[in-house]
Amino acid sequence: MHTIFDKDGTAYAVAHRRLDEEAVVYTVHAGDHLELVARAVLDLPRGSVSEVLVWPGWHRRGVAAALYQLIECEHGKALRPSHVRGVAGRASWASPGIDLSA
Repeated sequence: MHTIFDKDGTAYAVAHRRLDEEAVVYTVHAGDHLELVARAVLDLPRGSVSEVLVWPGWHRRGVAAALYQLIECEHGKALRPSHVRGVAGRASWASPGIDLSA
């Protein structure tokens, strides 16, 4: 289990498991009761997160950004933007420091 921190310094536990040869699922948990607050699926061949979901009560805290950083550290390379992104995802990848050339 790993730990990530949101933009306010709140700690979250992160677990991950391999679904198959092409995917790893990450789950993010908060508090002593390990409430599920987010999950993401890493598409290994593409080097991108194919699905990410942050539960509504946890939006705008930087949970997804912290999870992406953890995934990049674990896999030793920068993630590429997925071709399927919502409004929040497009805004995140358009932020300074995100390379969209991939």
